[in-house]
Amino acid sequence: MDNFDEIYSFITKTMYEFSILGNCEDDEDELEPEENENFWSTYDLGISSALISRGYELAHMNKDNPKRVKFFFRKTAGMENLVELYFRNKLKVKAREYFENVKAIKNRLYSDDSPITKN
Repeated sequence: MDNFDEIYSFITKTMYEFSILGNCEDDEDELEPEENENFWSTYDLGISSALISRGYELAHMNKDNPKRVKFFFRKTAGMENLVELYFRNKLKVKAREYFENVKAIKNRLYSDDSPITKN
C-alpha cells in the first residue's frame, strides 16, 4: 500500500506542476508579455505562488537577468484586489498548496540553464 501511495503522490504532484505552470511560451499574444498591457508582472515569488494558489495561471517567466526572475500573469478582473490583500497580509490561501506552488515554480526555474522566454 505504501508503494501505491508514493506512486499516486508522485503522479498527482507531477500533473499538478504541469497544470499550474502551463506553457510559459504562450503563442496566444503577439506581443511579448513585457510589452503587453494584458499581463501583470512581478519579481516576487511569494505573490506569484499566492496567485497560482488562487487559480491564476503563470503565463510566462523571464529569467534573462541571472539575478532576478520576472513572473507574468494575465490580467483579470479582481486580480488587483488579490494583490492588495496579499500585501496587506489579508489574503487567505491553503498553506500546503502555497508551499507546493513555491516548489513547483522553483523546480521549473532550476530545471535547466536556458532562459524561459521567447528569444
